[in-house]
Amino acid sequence: MKSSRQLIQDAKDYRFNPIIPLKIYLKTCVGLLDKAQMSVQCGDSEMAFMFYYRYVDLCTNKLARHPQC
Repeated sequence: MKSSRQLIQDAKDYRFNPIIPLKIYLKTCVGLLDKAQMSVQCGDSEMAFMFYYRYVDLCTNKLARHPQC
């Protein structure tokens, strides 16, 4: 089992490109929530944590700086 710090580090390991349209990122956010919820239902709390953390990071930190916002 990974530590919470390792899970956070893994969840933050993605590329954000402000050239990609906001609409694509919003669809990605919906997909992340779907994957997180499915992980919870399957009992995979590590993956659920990573997907939820990535969703929050994307929405609050990355998309706030997107040029289309």
